[in-house]
Amino acid sequence: MLRTYFSYSLTLLTAFMVWWIFGLFATVAASYTWLPFVAFLASTIHFGISSWVFLIFPKAGRILSIVTGLFLCTWPIGALFSSFNEDIFSLIYFLFVIGLTAALLYNHIKTFRDLRKPKPITRLILSVIPFGLFILYVATTYKYFV
Repeated sequence: MLRTYFSYSLTLLTAFMVWWIFGLFATVAASYTWLPFVAFLASTIHFGISSWVFLIFPKAGRILSIVTGLFLCTWPIGALFSSFNEDIFSLIYFLFVIGLTAALLYNHIKTFRDLRKPKPITRLILSVIPFGLFILYVATTYKYFV
C-alpha cells in the first residue's frame, strides 16, 4: 500500500515540476516549440487525471500514468541535449524530473499486477483535489480561448 502513496506523490510532484517550469519559461519566451507544449499537456493530464485513476482502476490508471509520464519527459530529455553547456539549474532540474519519473515508472511496472486499493474514503480524498484542480484549469483555459 505504501507503494501506491509513493506513486501518487511522485505523480503529483513530477507533473507540477514540468507544469511550473513550462509556465516560467513561457512567460519569458517569445515562442516555444511543440516539445514543451506536449510535456505541458502531459503534465496537466498527469496531475489532473493520472494521479488518481490508478487509485480507483489500478491497471488502467498505471497504464495512463506510464504513458503520460513518458510524454512528460519528452521536453526534459530534449532539453538535456541542448542545455549541457548553458544553464546548470535547468540541467539539474530536468535531471530531477527525469529521475522522479523513472522512479514512478519503475514503481508502476513493479506493482502492475497489484490490485489492492486504499480505503474508499482515502481514494475519494486523494481523487477529488487533483481532479477538481484539473476541472478548474480546463474551465479557466476554455474561458480564455472562447
